[in-house]
Amino acid sequence: IMSTEGSPKVISASYGAPETLFGKSKVEISNTSFLKLGLAGFTYVASAGDVGPVLNPQNCKIFDAEFPASSPYVLSVGGTKIDKFTGVEGAWEDGSGGFSVFAKRPSYQNAAVEHYLKTATLPSNPNGEKYNIANRA
Repeated sequence: IMSTEGSPKVISASYGAPETLFGKSKVEISNTSFLKLGLAGFTYVASAGDVGPVLNPQNCKIFDAEFPASSPYVLSVGGTKIDKFTGVEGAWEDGSGGFSVFAKRPSYQNAAVEHYLKTATLPSNPNGEKYNIANRA
């Protein structure tokens, strides 16, 4: 796609799974590919997911963000909904998010994440065991 003249510059994917199901090695390889796409002028858009950061089914101890939306080289987007009574569009409450298990937080997220951490009510996270606030949000 990168060598095709006039190819679309936006790639959209509506799939994902908990990061740890892919494994660190596959996530890192994919992140390198997403970085290369970005450097070539492409934008990879990924669905943030449907169920929020889920407790990992393998060990039930960590909140696991959806990949590839958790990649620092991907534009993660959530959904919207139309209120059936008013017709007003708003945020979809069942969307995902969370902190990456593997990717460190990029500096461009610092101000927004720090504000969020000061104002949000987060699930209990003793000693950072369930999620790492230093990672990509």
